Amino acid sequence: MVEKLSESMKKKGWSDGEIEHLKKELSKSKKRDYLRKRKLNRFFYWQTLFVIALLNFAAVLILSPFILIMQDYWSYVITAFIALTVGIMLNFLVMSIDHLELKHHYTALAAIPVLAVIDLAIFFKIFSFTGEYFDIHPQVNMVLFSLLFVVCFILPYLYAAVRGKLQK
Repeated sequence: MVEKLSESMKKKGWSDGEIEHLKKELSKSKKRDYLRKRKLNRFFYWQTLFVIALLNFAAVLILSPFILIMQDYWSYVITAFIALTVGIMLNFLVMSIDHLELKHHYTALAAIPVLAVIDLAIFFKIFSFTGEYFDIHPQVNMVLFSLLFVVCFILPYLYAAVRGKLQK
């Protein structure tokens, strides 16, 4: 592209010095744009993690009443569906951001289990509260439920990592 531009400018009567100056300015502009995009992408990365954390907590609050009133099978199906959906959204958003370094992917990979553990703590707090004050107890095996939630939440990101989609 730069060569075509140089040829075009020569045809229009530009001197070699002016063409070299143009090339330097374009190079500076590209570098400046790259650095700006890189900073912006990092901002979007952290913002994405924050928004996913909020969506994740909202999913936990929405999911809790279903677990309390539904039978075993449907509680597990709804849990798997919501955890997979939030995990897929996180994976899509993180993977679609350009200029991320491997450390950012490791941070996301570490943040996912931390979010899952916080979710489980919220679940247990909600269930102990409802059990204590309303005498309503979940009809699910909480260990199996916890394991299902964490695995379904982490699964999309692990799948992408195994397939080699992580940018290096």
